[in-house]
Amino acid sequence: MSGAAAEWDVAVVGGGMAGLAAALRLVGLRVVLIEAEPRFGGRVETLDVGGFTWNRGAQVVIDRSGPTARLADDLGVSLRKINKCGIPLWMSGKLIQARSDFSLFAALPLSLTDKVALAMLMVKVRMRYGAALAKAPDPTDPTQRFLDSEQLDRFVRASSMPSRELWDSLARNSTSLAAAQVAAFQPLSNLLHLTSVEYVVEGGTGNLVKAIVDALLVQHGTRLIRGRPVKSVTDTDGVARINLEDGETLLARHAVLAVPADIAARIVDDLPSWKRTALQAIDYAEDASVAFSLSRPATDFLPHGIWRLPVVGRGMIGLCNAEHASPPDQPRRIAGMIRGYTGHDTAHLLRNMAGEDRHAFLLADLDAILPGAAAACTDVQVALWQRADSPWRVGRLKHIEALARPTGRIFFCGDYVDPSGMNGAVLTGQRAAAQLCAARLGEGAR
Repeated sequence: MSGAAAEWDVAVVGGGMAGLAAALRLVGLRVVLIEAEPRFGGRVETLDVGGFTWNRGAQVVIDRSGPTARLADDLGVSLRKINKCGIPLWMSGKLIQARSDFSLFAALPLSLTDKVALAMLMVKVRMRYGAALAKAPDPTDPTQRFLDSEQLDRFVRASSMPSRELWDSLARNSTSLAAAQVAAFQPLSNLLHLTSVEYVVEGGTGNLVKAIVDALLVQHGTRLIRGRPVKSVTDTDGVARINLEDGETLLARHAVLAVPADIAARIVDDLPSWKRTALQAIDYAEDASVAFSLSRPATDFLPHGIWRLPVVGRGMIGLCNAEHASPPDQPRRIAGMIRGYTGHDTAHLLRNMAGEDRHAFLLADLDAILPGAAAACTDVQVALWQRADSPWRVGRLKHIEALARPTGRIFFCGDYVDPSGMNGAVLTGQRAAAQLCAARLGEGAR
């Protein structure tokens, strides 16, 4: 190695789920993990609200054999299957509960023409596009390229306002943005998993973060740095130089960048043009998570068996009964809690409201969806996330390979590389660690 000697084998920049997953895979190496915020976990954070679990960001684990579930199993973190009955939806003042997606479509407050068009479209999506949507993003797949090139609203061609509102809600529940703002690829993929089994981390998703941090400290001896933003990262003279904003410089043989795409593009010096182009193609959408504390059980308003209620045509795009996410033996200090969540437009609106106006807006929305719930609400807490989702815009597929490709000694991961929530973050973190270890073996061979 030329130039200055590296104190660390690997510097991981970013302590969200991707960075934590990457650091955990770098066994036997001298690793330093640097996080700008005062806590680790990124959008994975859990608070106790009156004895109920409020997952302020990511709240469920999808796919019991997926990367997040396997990680939880490796760490001894318990997952619990969410018991839910059928498929619920709120639309046009009507709360619908159905046993299957097709019976849900039949019960929707749409015209017969719209219902037939919706059913035919679902058959088409399953038969013609299902196999491609079940695969990982692949720029060589012609079906994926087509779905990546089509805006969702143009693909579905909804002919009425209620039908357009339905597709906007489905898009916002997948990407935080409306159907006219995203490609068909991601929302249709999520739609095919409408009835998927979901799991909660016992005690909240924050417990998974805690288990990883404990393992890094106790088993791996990782140095953990919190509350110290990185100013720049430079690959020069055979080392990665991590320059912190407070003036300290850390030297490592390699670096893993587990930060949002726009931050990576800003802090990494001398990025190749192909990498900068790919990172700059990524943007972010906001969302908000809301905890409504209640003086009555949530089941007084959300019928038994409803865990998550998608909402069409309101400011909030969904409501959850927090009882399903909370340990059953946890002592309660309030009667119930409902978790609400929004897409980008409502979150942006809330960000620019004063606290009292924000609460009034959310309570009015809650009362319109679940009459009487606002009167039973004793407290409202709001979490606003500026980089909540990396929505799949038209043309994103062509950047997928470049987003995942390292540049010199710097490796990249995050849910913008694979936009599938916690699973995407964990998967890309583990993949970046594997790429790095392979590079180290190559360097050793030379």
